[in-house]
Amino acid sequence: MKRALRSVVSVIAFASLLWLVTGSCAQAVCNNGSLKGTYALSCTGTVGITNSSPGVPVADVGTVTFDGHGKCSGKDTYIVNGVQQGGNFASSTCTYTVKTDCTATLVGDPQPGGPHFDLALFDDGYFSIETDPGTVVACVKHKQ
Repeated sequence: MKRALRSVVSVIAFASLLWLVTGSCAQAVCNNGSLKGTYALSCTGTVGITNSSPGVPVADVGTVTFDGHGKCSGKDTYIVNGVQQGGNFASSTCTYTVKTDCTATLVGDPQPGGPHFDLALFDDGYFSIETDPGTVVACVKHKQ
């Protein structure tokens, strides 16, 4: 009986230790340096949504490069309702802030009216969604 009890206690202790070790390793701590390098992007969605209008479709493809210190730049081709905006792979700039929970915020062309995004980082990229009123634009970006 004592031997069986000792075995059960040992298994529980080992399982608890394993859970603590893997649990602490799985919780990454991020910062601006976590987002560094060049990422390919693909975005689709709708802009100009109002109570009386469903909005128009948009699509975007390009690259964005993060410096690891809160500044970024990109080149993209952006289509709104079937019409190209800004030329082929037009250049733009942005700023970003990464939080310790590996979420981030990004402001494109940091000036009044620039697009705002929320990001969720993963191992080789991130997901983003535009947070400006009247938009539903979601993106997937993978590190090149």
